[in-house]
Amino acid sequence: LNDEDRLTARILDWWLEGQLLSETYYYYQEPLGESLGVQAQLPVLLAEYPFRSEEDVRTYLALLTTLPDYFEEIAAFEQEKSKQGLFMPDEILDKILAQCRSLFPIDDGHFLVTTFQERLEECGALEPNLRISLEAENLRNLRRYVEPAYETLGQALEHLRGTGREPGGLYHTPDGIGYYEYLLTYSVGTDLGMAEIHRLLEDQMESDYETMLYALHQNTDLLHITDDAPALETPEEILTSLQTQIGEDFPQPGDISWQVKEVPDSLADFLSPAFYMTPAIDAPQQNTIYINP
Repeated sequence: LNDEDRLTARILDWWLEGQLLSETYYYYQEPLGESLGVQAQLPVLLAEYPFRSEEDVRTYLALLTTLPDYFEEIAAFEQEKSKQGLFMPDEILDKILAQCRSLFPIDDGHFLVTTFQERLEECGALEPNLRISLEAENLRNLRRYVEPAYETLGQALEHLRGTGREPGGLYHTPDGIGYYEYLLTYSVGTDLGMAEIHRLLEDQMESDYETMLYALHQNTDLLHITDDAPALETPEEILTSLQTQIGEDFPQPGDISWQVKEVPDSLADFLSPAFYMTPAIDAPQQNTIYINP
């Protein structure tokens, strides 16, 4: 094999080993979560689904009808986790249930309705009557499939309340330490052992402490730094400034377009402070950054 193919083979081998090993920790996986769970991220993914043709719109509308089956499978998985003693603590459950409820009811002003209309406008020359029909079908599918899917998932999770036996974290579960080491290897991508990682962290913290101590000896005024308001305020201003500043350390990336959007109000309490949407592989020019006010 040439160098490139040899690297590809190594990566595939590493990935397949991880897939085989993941079976050991099957019930430790968690598809739900406060801000990174399926139920929280799916609405944003739906709102960002691009419409380039009528076929795309039809595919999107068909996807909405599959949500009840998809969430039913997630509920079944959570029930199995509960039997294994690995269901989430009630504190996390309450936040997930609150997030599910915050999305509804669906009315004409719901963000999955308004963003659908906006994407139809950008789709191209669709006949006015067709657009009206598609908008009506979207609203119908949201009410007939998406809202009930979330409601049914919430009811199934509520039935499992109190079955999370270990609120203290992975350490207290039977294979928790092994699963943590597995995540380090296959999520972070390191082959370092726990002892070596621990030593590196201690060395880094000691180095940081010495740096801060030296800085204070040089200038005691550092203890009384005022929190001046930044000169730049809008996300667009900050991004444009950063684009200039990174030129000191990195090659110019070329003309990259991006768009800044705000997280919908109904999701604001549950999503990250900000996040970047990875674009489709065939549309790298569509870069979206969400800011959570």
